[in-house]
Amino acid sequence: MKIANKTAGAAATLLLVMVLGCGTDLPNAPSPPAPTVAFKAAAVSQASGLAVCNRQRYATVSSRIGPNGGKLKVGGHEFEVPRGALSSPVMITMTAVADNVHSVRFAPEGLVFNAGSLPSLKLDYDGCRIPHGAKWRIAYVTESLQILDLLGSVDDPLNTDVDGHIKHFSRYAVAF
Repeated sequence: MKIANKTAGAAATLLLVMVLGCGTDLPNAPSPPAPTVAFKAAAVSQASGLAVCNRQRYATVSSRIGPNGGKLKVGGHEFEVPRGALSSPVMITMTAVADNVHSVRFAPEGLVFNAGSLPSLKLDYDGCRIPHGAKWRIAYVTESLQILDLLGSVDDPLNTDVDGHIKHFSRYAVAF
């Protein structure tokens, strides 16, 4: 008889431990995973006025462009220097920066073009998102992606790019 009471007591204790162990508010229950880096970058981009995009792949291209003009293309982005924008040939490098913000960097940094012949820049926004009702823009940005200026921009939804004219070399990004 004493064995039956001990077995019943052990079973009751085991049942109590199992019931208490099923709660979700236990101190050693696993916490939900932290947001990924891409999510944090997206939140920062939305707050800063830059479009949130699928990660862009790094790519770079260089070409010597002179008084007759020329074009560069990297990824889905295009840059065109019109005839007369440069007085002499210059080795120009265009780099698509790997990031969740679609941006391009130009070298030599600070290169200024002749008045009346400004180069055009098309930034691809395929895979990017902006707030509902906002307009696609091109932004002149710092290396830490702070907007310094918004360019006069034209949206081309058929080709999912935004076009604008730049006066000098630096870094430019898809914005709203």
